[in-house]
Amino acid sequence: MNTYGMHSIHGRATAVAINFDINILLFNNQIYGLTKGQYSPTSEEQKVTKSSPFGSIDHPFNPLALAMGADGSFIARSMDRDPKHLQAMLLRSQAHKGTSFLEIYQNCNIFNDGAFEIFTEKSSKPDEVLFLEQGKPLIFGAANNKGIKLERFL
Repeated sequence: MNTYGMHSIHGRATAVAINFDINILLFNNQIYGLTKGQYSPTSEEQKVTKSSPFGSIDHPFNPLALAMGADGSFIARSMDRDPKHLQAMLLRSQAHKGTSFLEIYQNCNIFNDGAFEIFTEKSSKPDEVLFLEQGKPLIFGAANNKGIKLERFL
């Protein structure tokens, strides 16, 4: 998360719930990089940093879950290392009428380098990333042989 971190998360949830016509961009690098690498609310469990030398015990906070819980009307995630997708999400976010909430996974090459490599490296990305597209099946994998199917709706 950026250095504002959790200080303004309540305000973001309120804006999402009220559906103001604003765009919220949350840059998430899973670390407080500007404070010399302290663990953040989005750091993974057992993250060893200067402020958590024995590993963090907190379960990572999920900003998208907060936006969904506030009934957001535009919620998306992209990555700084996928410029085509990021550009498309920024344009869609900007065009949305109401509150748009876009979380951007951002690498911190000094204090948390490679945090999102599994989602960005050519060797692992096809098997780890699922792009949600309106009206299209939830299929992914290097050979498009993986997917998610809803068996029944309760």
